[in-house]
Amino acid sequence: MSILYVDDDPEDIEIFHDAVRTVDPSVEYITATSGGEALKFLNTTQSLPDYVVLDINMPRMDGKLCLLEIRKDPRLAA
Repeated sequence: MSILYVDDDPEDIEIFHDAVRTVDPSVEYITATSGGEALKFLNTTQSLPDYVVLDINMPRMDGKLCLLEIRKDPRLAA
């Protein structure tokens, strides 16, 4: 299983990472620090993550706008 976690706060990234590792150390954990970075990753990776967790409050492209962009792409919308 893999998770893409998108957040602009380094402390939140670390907390989420520690929580995931505590529950299941075998989970592949991928991070992005902005909605734009997440979309770039999703559009270039061969192996999509099983889950995407988005921070709602980020500068430039917040989690809601990022989700709207994800839903526009048929490859990502499923």
